[in-house]
Amino acid sequence: MNNIVNLMRYTTFVFIAAVSCYFVVRDAVPVLTFTGERYATFELDVIIVFLHVLGGFLALFIGPLQFSSRLRKRYPIWHRSAGKVYVYSIFLAAPISFYLLLDFGGVQFALPTFIFGFLWLLNTLVAFLLAVKKRFLLHFQFMVRSYALTFAFVSVRTVWPLLEFLGIIDSATAEDPGDFLFITREWGMLVITILVPEVWFIWRYQLRSIFVRNKTMQADIKSYA
Repeated sequence: MNNIVNLMRYTTFVFIAAVSCYFVVRDAVPVLTFTGERYATFELDVIIVFLHVLGGFLALFIGPLQFSSRLRKRYPIWHRSAGKVYVYSIFLAAPISFYLLLDFGGVQFALPTFIFGFLWLLNTLVAFLLAVKKRFLLHFQFMVRSYALTFAFVSVRTVWPLLEFLGIIDSATAEDPGDFLFITREWGMLVITILVPEVWFIWRYQLRSIFVRNKTMQADIKSYA
């Protein structure tokens, strides 16, 4: 059972790392690179987009490290400091996403994206407050919800170019906020992002109870307490 769990963890990590790197190279680097053409005038909207992408970029790569029990136990000070950077990054990126909605797409696109941003901000805030109160099991669960939303912002913009490359959708669909498939993508990813962590929380210990002893279960739970 432990081998299966470890394999799933490594597979998940590799998947997250691959998708994140693809997103950074394709979307983040062009925005975060200071070129004369992009930042010559330092217009407000350009700087706002830069700060939004920077916040999301930091949260994207800090998040997985926060789930490492080895780092958390060996370097608790680093864990707390990185956690604060993660929280502040989302506090920067999420509110800006609300502003950016004013200039892109209609209500069909804006509504699910607004819900995305609101839940992203809310779950991160709750995770932070629970950490302050030393409610670490609940803190861990809300961090999972927070990072699921962080990663969803990336994956939803990475899967689309892949479908375009495979010929499943065309370039016009990929860029049209009014297209049915575009809207379905936004709502579908929102629903999936909300449901997957909740299903995992519910099923995780129930499924483990089939394969491991009760003492192991209790030790696993207390590791976050």
